Amino acid sequence: MKLRVAILSLAILLLVGVATLGGFSLGKWSEIHTEVRQTANILGFFEMDAVSEPLVLTDQEIVNLTKSAVVRIATEIKGEIIVPEFDIDLETFEVSVVPDGEVERISVEKLFGGSGFFIDTSGHLVTNAHVVSINELEMQYAGSAVSRAMLYKIFGLSLEEYEKYKEHLEDFDETEVKKKNNKVVLDAVTFEGDITITVLNPVLEEGDIEDRIEEGFVAEVVYVHDNYSLDDKDVAILKVSKEATPALRMSDTGLAAVGERVHALGFPSTGDLPSENGKSLTEVTYSSGIVSAKRSSPGEKFDVIQTDAKIAPGSSGGPLLNSKGEVVGIMTLSSGNSFFSQGDSFGFAIPIQLVRDVIESEGVSLSTNYYNNDFISGLTALHQRKCEESIATFTNIAAKHQTFNVEEYTQPYVNECHEIIIAGNSIDTRWDEIREVVRSSDYLMLVLGAVAMLIFGLFALLFLLIVHRVRSRKPVAQPLSAVTGYKMPTSSV
Repeated sequence: MKLRVAILSLAILLLVGVATLGGFSLGKWSEIHTEVRQTANILGFFEMDAVSEPLVLTDQEIVNLTKSAVVRIATEIKGEIIVPEFDIDLETFEVSVVPDGEVERISVEKLFGGSGFFIDTSGHLVTNAHVVSINELEMQYAGSAVSRAMLYKIFGLSLEEYEKYKEHLEDFDETEVKKKNNKVVLDAVTFEGDITITVLNPVLEEGDIEDRIEEGFVAEVVYVHDNYSLDDKDVAILKVSKEATPALRMSDTGLAAVGERVHALGFPSTGDLPSENGKSLTEVTYSSGIVSAKRSSPGEKFDVIQTDAKIAPGSSGGPLLNSKGEVVGIMTLSSGNSFFSQGDSFGFAIPIQLVRDVIESEGVSLSTNYYNNDFISGLTALHQRKCEESIATFTNIAAKHQTFNVEEYTQPYVNECHEIIIAGNSIDTRWDEIREVVRSSDYLMLVLGAVAMLIFGLFALLFLLIVHRVRSRKPVAQPLSAVTGYKMPTSSV
């Protein structure tokens, strides 16, 4: 009777275990499977295959990762632009240089600039060609010379000649004429003088633009595409004599998708407010938005990225990033540009692939970008609450990149880690990992309990069955007389 009760109790126990396990949905089983593998890995039973998804950064993390790598560039030009005398055909609107014509020498002393960003830790940085090239100034003065030549020619026409060219003049399209004659004009105009490119020192907190330039880092031109007005490849690569420059990672996934969130940083001139110490000169401006569309470049040479992230003059050359902190484009044009005069509040970025193409074609040698890799590693460790690892990583980054004030952007994460450690929630050892799994895995503990219940019940039931079978086969004891034939004497009283 007792055996039957025990077997019935074990059967009920098994049914409860099976029902518990069967009550989980497929999704819960997936969660449990992952937790079991993680726990086994923590306990050292086997190593899980490391599958690490790229970290998606918050807006604040994008800013802290990027700000120290984005710099303000100042270009000083002193010299003369030499413009020859031009002639223009009023039928074809083709421009030519007048042989032995008058030469105009225009004295120029200009200061202009834009934004740029480091792409390796050895001082290489990227910007737009128009930020550091005299090409645009040359085109301005040459364009004025061509316009004058055209006006002189028109005003010198007789009535009969005017009637002859009238139809052509009515079809005159300034943009098309510029595109048609850009190469001729650019080849004819020359510059004699000095061009000095300076990366402003971001650590200086005081001083006007002249002071910042004097204390800045002179940049060497590694590559500049002076003919960007012909093919839209508005790219330049510079280098400063500084080591351990905080650098951004260039995306290798192609053009950003329409609807993708993007982030823009730079130094728009509209953000320069008057201040006594000039601190705003090196204060990076951040804006964000989405990829609104893919458009053809002005010369229809390749696709550019259209975004509603706010862009203004001065932002040219700044990075456009995705939410993984990778540069997907270089901010180049705004909706106020003559090529995009329709609409409002749109910025246009040329794809970062153009920079990759230049690096490959020009044989530019870049060093390992350990700043970006280390920063992302520090953030990843923080997200996983591995605070000792995160603190060590961010402290090391700040020590390496003191010239660019990186500590300002890493210290908040160090402070956050200290708070997690004080609260006892840091996961720095294997025991911390086990504690965390036990603390947070309710489903895992339930399924382990159910499995234990099943195993115990099966073993107990098997044991009882074996005991029952052994007892049922045990022979019944017989009297000695039945075996030997000997009958014990009885005693009489």
